[in-house]
Amino acid sequence: METVLALGGAKLPSLEVDWEYGRRTGCYLINLGSARASEVLRIVDLLRKGLRYERLAHDD
Repeated sequence: METVLALGGAKLPSLEVDWEYGRRTGCYLINLGSARASEVLRIVDLLRKGLRYERLAHDD
């Protein structure tokens, strides 16, 4: 997730994965931590673009 965000020009400075919970349950919790408003807006923009791409790709 960090790599994909970085490729998109976004960063969450305190992104963490709860590995212990994941080992016990098979479901990994991701703590997005704190981020500046500009970073959150960038991530929202990337998600919107990704959804738009998905819709276009499935319309073929």
